[in-house]
Amino acid sequence: ATAMMAFGQETVRLTLEGAVDLARENNPIFLTTQNDEAASDWAMREAVSNLFIPTVTAFGQLGYRAPGVSRTGTITTGGVDQGSQYTSFYQLGASYTFDGNTLFGVSSAKADRSAAHARTEAAEFTMESLITLQYMTALRARDQVEVARRQVDRSIEDFEIAQARVDAQAAIITDAKQAQVQLGRDSVALLQSESALRVGTFRLLEAVG
Repeated sequence: ATAMMAFGQETVRLTLEGAVDLARENNPIFLTTQNDEAASDWAMREAVSNLFIPTVTAFGQLGYRAPGVSRTGTITTGGVDQGSQYTSFYQLGASYTFDGNTLFGVSSAKADRSAAHARTEAAEFTMESLITLQYMTALRARDQVEVARRQVDRSIEDFEIAQARVDAQAAIITDAKQAQVQLGRDSVALLQSESALRVGTFRLLEAVG
């Protein structure tokens, strides 16, 4: 199969193994499923860490009061003139909880990870099957183009021979007309085969991603 044939660029040979490798790197459906597997791995690590690592909380607060006499709106409430004041407060805490939910979280995350791995394997199998099918379809379409092209060449020769026989009055004109009709049919078949090859190649590239 040729990857760049439809664009009129330099021909690039694409093997079946190469197509599958490209699909692993670019097929959006497979990559999405594989990304879910990575997320489940992180969830498993988090669930295991909850068994051993406590929860740590930190809190901090800063305050500032400008200098001057205390006021409520435009009314002075009395008192002496005070200077500026800075306040700060910090709190650090740690807690650890071990219960059934913690243990269940590990088993649940483990099951989710196994399911994600299974989905990835299934998606990879489906992708490889699709790539193989599209690849073989493109190869059959390419071979059909070659067969149709050879048939057109034979039809051209047959028409030239029939026309030469008619010119030499060795055959009737209907023989040349029949050969010309057959040439037209074979030419149409060649165009259809070339169209099928382009469609098959595009579908293969779409499956690759």
